[in-house]
Amino acid sequence: MRKTKLCISHADITSETLREEISNHTHSRVGIRIALLQGVLRNEPITEISDRHSISRFEIYKLVNRVNQKGISGIKDGIHSGRKRKLTSEQETELKIAVLKSPKEKKYSQARWDGPLVSKYVKDEYDVEISIRQAQRILKRMGLTLQRPRKKFIQGDEKEQQEFKEKLKKK
Repeated sequence: MRKTKLCISHADITSETLREEISNHTHSRVGIRIALLQGVLRNEPITEISDRHSISRFEIYKLVNRVNQKGISGIKDGIHSGRKRKLTSEQETELKIAVLKSPKEKKYSQARWDGPLVSKYVKDEYDVEISIRQAQRILKRMGLTLQRPRKKFIQGDEKEQQEFKEKLKKK
């Protein structure tokens, strides 16, 4: 059986730079890749590194080759934080301005904005389909929350309510 000596030849990749890099990133895949490279730098057998991190030997070879070619930036290649947003930042800004106003100003019959209405508005205004849940996430990301009016009893007497609250505080 032939043993292959895998080594990192790029000058930027050292134990120190990898330690610094690990503190700069929160993505778990970057951390795993750095741990793999640290194992290679310590001349650990590739099979041990592969078994410890449950990553194929081929993937380790690809990572080392990519890092040898690109340096530190090769660690981050292929890592995405998720799906691209359907609305641009300008559209989200316009949406926030629209949602801060009453839906009646936009010719909707509802009195307040909610997920289904925001989803419909985005479809009408930008011709982009988003789910109701996604519309709710967009509103939350913008710092907006669903506000429902508090029920107020018409027959309630303000003075008696205040007295009741004060009695509760004393107990």
